[in-house]
Amino acid sequence: MYRKQRRLPKSFFLSIFLAGVLLLSACSGSGTADLVHQFQSYGADFAKKAATTYPRRPAGSEAEKALGDMIFEEFTRLGFKPEFQEVNLPDGGKSRNVIVRIPGSGFTADEDRLKTFNYDIYDRRAKAEDGLFHRNVVIGARYDTDPEAAEESDGISDNASGLGALLLTGQTLKRYKVGYDVTLVALGGGFADLAGARTFVESLDADKLAMTDIFYEYRNLYAGEKLYGHAGWSSLKPDSKYKFRQPLYAIQDLAIVERLLDKTGIALYGNQSTYKVDNPLGEGQVVFRDFSLHQSDYRAFDEKGIPVVFFESYNYGAEKQEDLVENNDPNYQSTNFKVSGTAFDNTESLEKLSEKQFLERRINATVYLVYLALEQGGLGGQSYSLVS
Repeated sequence: MYRKQRRLPKSFFLSIFLAGVLLLSACSGSGTADLVHQFQSYGADFAKKAATTYPRRPAGSEAEKALGDMIFEEFTRLGFKPEFQEVNLPDGGKSRNVIVRIPGSGFTADEDRLKTFNYDIYDRRAKAEDGLFHRNVVIGARYDTDPEAAEESDGISDNASGLGALLLTGQTLKRYKVGYDVTLVALGGGFADLAGARTFVESLDADKLAMTDIFYEYRNLYAGEKLYGHAGWSSLKPDSKYKFRQPLYAIQDLAIVERLLDKTGIALYGNQSTYKVDNPLGEGQVVFRDFSLHQSDYRAFDEKGIPVVFFESYNYGAEKQEDLVENNDPNYQSTNFKVSGTAFDNTESLEKLSEKQFLERRINATVYLVYLALEQGGLGGQSYSLVS
């Protein structure tokens, strides 16, 4: 079975989708229409197992190493051949990334669209690309915990939740192949100046960097009041907004078109603030919209010019920056409405304070969106149907 293009009206979005490509995506099973309902509790179960088995796992610790082994073993159980990548920490210690490389079906260029394609819109497309070619996407989540977190914290939200999403993504991509080559990476040393992410990015040669379209990061998906998707800081550079926010816009469109809220009870929000903040890149002020001031592993990719989508839970509903909080629930008043890194970031506590199966639904909703984005080429504007 293959995926073939469904005829759509010509539009600007079509012109930016992989030079108008046809996604060749082999698929097992009966299709992905009800995919989110097939996920069940796998991602949440792994997140809980990671958090409760190794509750304090700072970078370079024996607990972080043991969790890295557990991640490696789980990827192996899913049928992959994971690899370790050594990570040097700023303090001289060692950590590891766990990497899984999943080959995709590839893409073929549509010759009619190649003739009219505007290559200035999205310069990551090579004009010479025709026939079968490959593009890459990286999906990552850190697995260490904040060394300054409260003693009672087991990091179920920050970031066992993201790790559960990463494993669920792997399980899904074992069953359903997409056009993209996909690299999954469990990042060690995230709380040590993004050591794992920086090591991974620096290991990519120029050709691999050039063929990498997007980095998706799963981080702190459980504790915040709402689920958000953000673009990276590179979108704040002059004339770079659309280029670096297009993968985010595609995800936001999918959340609406695929009725994410109806299917999962989870909505995807964007930071739609209208006030200005200091530009994190150090150039005056900018409208605080579609990005987060929270630095995370995505910054290592963002700095290399790779568009990113950063998933996190938070609440960006305040009218000014100083009033932003992670979760407005009165239960968290004692920590000034902060959850991650506090005693509330604990599996037992959050289960008591959250709706039933909330972690499961947050993880499943996020992975569902990312899978659909991969299936449709990452940049939006195109959809596919299965044919025999």
